[in-house]
Amino acid sequence: MAGLTDAVTRDRITQWIAGLTPPYTGYDLLRRALTNYRQIAAQGGWKALAAGEIGPKATEARIAALRARLSLEDRDTPASGTGYDGPLREAVVRAQKRYGLNPTGIVGAQTLTALNVPVADRVGCGFGADGLTRGASHGLWRSLVAHLTGGQGVAGSNPVSPTV
Repeated sequence: MAGLTDAVTRDRITQWIAGLTPPYTGYDLLRRALTNYRQIAAQGGWKALAAGEIGPKATEARIAALRARLSLEDRDTPASGTGYDGPLREAVVRAQKRYGLNPTGIVGAQTLTALNVPVADRVGCGFGADGLTRGASHGLWRSLVAHLTGGQGVAGSNPVSPTV
């Protein structure tokens, strides 16, 4: 509580709260992803991919659209290539893992649905494939409660993150 008291006394609450980084490594990754998604949103987001499986037998136009879409979220996705090659399949597997899907390497209905979630929805609500902001703020609130209670938390409750 000494840190909070000092922050109040010195009128530095905002800086004190900003310094309450949750004590897990995933939080830093979450913040970086949020920054990346916000940049994508500022540039207009991404185009939805047309319905239908995308795999080795897909047309070049569908494969090019998939490459363009994946490269916005995954800088390791090659911008060009020959058909549905190994590096593109690996990028699909990474996306499927990122979204908590079975990593088949083929873009089926579930993967297509996850890829077509608008970037604004990813940023704004939930966690994982549904968004980042609430997940980040939940971690921050948990950290704040832990600081205020000396690591004990609040008996019988979980901190509830505000809608951001």
